[in-house]
Amino acid sequence: MGFMSAPREPPGPLSPSRQAHGGRFGFRFLALLPLGAASVLLMLLFLREREPVAAHSPDNPVADTAPALLLRACQALEDARLDEAEEAISRLRTTAPDRPEPLLLRNLLEQRRKLLAPGWGQAFLQAWNEVGRPDLRDSSLLPPAFRPKADASSLLSQVWPRASAEALPTLAMAMPSLSEEQARGLLRHLSSLEDTAALVALLDPRRSSLFPEVLHSEAEATLIQRLRWLSRDASRAMLPRLTLLLSGTRGEESFNAQELKTLEAISTLPSWRETSFSQTFLQARGLLRDSALPDAATRAFGVAEQTVGAGVALLLQRRAEASWSHLSAEEQRWLGRMLWHIGQRMAEATSLLEHSVGTLLMELGAEHMGQMCDLEQARRRDDMVREGLRASLAASIERWPLPSLLEDLESSRARHELTWLRAFTGHAELP
Repeated sequence: MGFMSAPREPPGPLSPSRQAHGGRFGFRFLALLPLGAASVLLMLLFLREREPVAAHSPDNPVADTAPALLLRACQALEDARLDEAEEAISRLRTTAPDRPEPLLLRNLLEQRRKLLAPGWGQAFLQAWNEVGRPDLRDSSLLPPAFRPKADASSLLSQVWPRASAEALPTLAMAMPSLSEEQARGLLRHLSSLEDTAALVALLDPRRSSLFPEVLHSEAEATLIQRLRWLSRDASRAMLPRLTLLLSGTRGEESFNAQELKTLEAISTLPSWRETSFSQTFLQARGLLRDSALPDAATRAFGVAEQTVGAGVALLLQRRAEASWSHLSAEEQRWLGRMLWHIGQRMAEATSLLEHSVGTLLMELGAEHMGQMCDLEQARRRDDMVREGLRASLAASIERWPLPSLLEDLESSRARHELTWLRAFTGHAELP
């Protein structure tokens, strides 16, 4: 993703088939894919589960291979054993003289030795820039991206019984589905839930299989009732009200007159959602850690992604497409303006997922408004994001066995993912 479990390619410009980060999500393709555009830093915890590199000895030639030397250098850097790191990097440069990785590690070591050393993320980014921003996706020295060793459902089910009531919604967002017992336990605590972001995530149309069939209707009604109560005062954010408008509807349904009036009111609101992505990420990470989930930092970004309303926005897009043939030309332009304004607010948020889905709505709105200048604006925004994606993928961050680096970049990315991507192109500082 970047920070995802497999290498991926950046999306093409506003084409129906484009996909971001190798296919986890794209513009029109998004509706067909599983949740989460960017599960950040999958190797963060699992690096700690790696078998230690064997010590160098005359009888252990494997320890002298370039990948083993790189791993040894990274482990020494991680533990602040800088002299040992320097020795391993020197040997790595001799073993792999034509590769950029030892040069990058040497520069990173110099950064870490400074009296006022920059953070891990900034130090790495500077080191990568200094060696010419090499493309490391096909590196034979870096270890492969790691996969979780334990099934998510099994892990989370073990944590669930001892988790606090406050943590249950976050745990539910991290699970693919709930058992009937888990679902009933969650529903008992919804009356005290004050977080509209969690309610939006639990009502996401793409999560229809989260609750067992026997409880699906009850769960939806309970969630909607709680969200309506929390949104009883005039909200300045679109997402809670859009969720209330669209929950329980189907993508093939055209909008009726009353829905269009409500949608117009929503489209005039000044912001997309009530809480920042970073705030949600930090809250999720804290609750998952408090629940003793061993890979809390890994899963927190994916949980935060579920709260940005991508599923609701895609349902809006599908219902709009089902409505065009039932509208006059003027009504089509009216609906197009609504989609443009909603998409614009969504794309102005900080995450890549919001940018992608928001730009999709802007594209659709511009087509039906007949204003191609607006469409060009959306395309220019997407070009900048695509450039950042390409650069971040080239750095192959998720393959570097440096947990401190990955955790630092994880937090930075959650603060403002779009700025984070631009930092890899040299057009911004890490947030």
